[in-house]
Amino acid sequence: TEAEPTSPPAEEPTEVSQAEPTEAPTLEPTQASEPTSPPTDTPLPEPTDAPEVEEEFDLSSLSSTAELSSYKSTMQVTMTLDDNGQEEEQTIEIFIEYTSEPKAQHFVMSGAVTGPEAEDSVVEMYLVEDTMYMKMDDQWLSLPATEEDLDSDAFITPDAMLEDICGWHKEGREEIDGVKVVHWSFTKDDIDKCMPEEELVGMGELTNATGDLYVAEDESYVVLMELLYEGEDLDMDMGDEEETAKVVRMEIHYETTDVNEPFAIEVPAEATESSALPDDIPVPEGSEGVSSMFGMITFTSETPPEEVYTFYQEEMPNNGWTEVSAEAMTGLWMLEYTKDNRTASVMIREDDSGNASVMITVMEE
Repeated sequence: TEAEPTSPPAEEPTEVSQAEPTEAPTLEPTQASEPTSPPTDTPLPEPTDAPEVEEEFDLSSLSSTAELSSYKSTMQVTMTLDDNGQEEEQTIEIFIEYTSEPKAQHFVMSGAVTGPEAEDSVVEMYLVEDTMYMKMDDQWLSLPATEEDLDSDAFITPDAMLEDICGWHKEGREEIDGVKVVHWSFTKDDIDKCMPEEELVGMGELTNATGDLYVAEDESYVVLMELLYEGEDLDMDMGDEEETAKVVRMEIHYETTDVNEPFAIEVPAEATESSALPDDIPVPEGSEGVSSMFGMITFTSETPPEEVYTFYQEEMPNNGWTEVSAEAMTGLWMLEYTKDNRTASVMIREDDSGNASVMITVMEE
């Protein structure tokens, strides 16, 4: 008998159609919720741990006062002196006003400025155009002024007092009388870290020092500055080898106002009148450097000395003067005149360029 054909056995659907769901690896729920950051015992460094570089004050960033179109400044220096165990306080005050158009300057210094037993005094000066007017012993003098004289930085400026100071800290931004400023400060501990204390003011050992500086944000000029120095032996030379004042405390206050504001500097009539040349003393046209002080008139002229000599021989009599003597020598010419109770002596020298250098002395009997 023939065997009956048999069909191949049918495969189980579960074995060939798909993998059992339970066969695929899955993460345990507790593993999926685990944090991916490092363990808590090794935390990441905080960003604030990075060292910050503190901004330093740059003295060269200060504007020169000559760069301002106008300003007024006041500096007050108060010193406490130790004179053999007795303390004495002295104050010096300096006031400056300046305009660039027209170029003019007014300077006043008052106070005791020479030593422990000095008396208060006042020095006042105007610089206008090409003339300097100076008041000494209640008398005004006039002198020719140069471009250097008219430079506002020729006087004491704040940067001159700041050049030896270091260790400034930036305190932040503030406002003073409507001017936005950057505030800087220092203490003795700060300067001790950056320079020897004897180099700070060149006077001696310091026991205390503080400073506050306010610089305008826009023009970079000093709006306000306050400095304090204290010490046990801050010797200050007063000009005499045997005279030394021991400064135990010094306070400096400086402020600038009216920056780039319009104002005029006017020489008082007293200065122009008392320093003016006498009406009856002629000066050759084109003379330069004409000055008048204490009855003495000086100037130079490109006119040859012989011609200046002839000029005075002709013009002095025309102004009411009587010739007493006239003498001409090599390189030197001398004349003398009288008028009422006055005597005028004229001396003319020839300088190295062949020009005339003239000095006229007027005296009253």
